[in-house]
Amino acid sequence: FDLKSGGTLTLFVNADGTVKELSRTAAPESAAVPDVTFDEAVIDANEGVVFKYVGAATKAITGIVNGVEGKSIKIYGTDTASVDVTLSDTGNINVASAATLGDSNDYVQLTLVDGVWIETGRSITA
Repeated sequence: FDLKSGGTLTLFVNADGTVKELSRTAAPESAAVPDVTFDEAVIDANEGVVFKYVGAATKAITGIVNGVEGKSIKIYGTDTASVDVTLSDTGNINVASAATLGDSNDYVQLTLVDGVWIETGRSITA
C-alpha cells in the first residue's frame, strides 16, 4: 500500500548507513469513530458520522453545521415512547420528503454537496 495514505514502516539503520526494513503494516490505520448522542435541533457534523437522538421530547432537526464536502452522516431516532426526530427541507437540509424517525432503527443518511446536506439514503420501518 501507499505509505502516504497512513500506516507504519519500521526501519533499522545499520552501522554502515544502510537501512533494513523490519516491519510494515498491511494497510493504513483506520480510527474508529464513536457514535454521537445528541438532543439539539442543530447537529455539528464534525463530531462524528452516526448521530443518535437521546432527547426526552420530539425534536425537529433544523440545520447541520460544519462537515466537509462529500462527507456522509446518518441520523437515527430513539426508542423513547412518543418521541420522534423529524427532518424536512429546512436550513441547509434537503430531503426527498419529510422524514419522521420513530425508533432507534430509523435513520436518514445525508451527504454534504455544495454546502447542502442532501438525502442519500433512508430506512424508516414504520
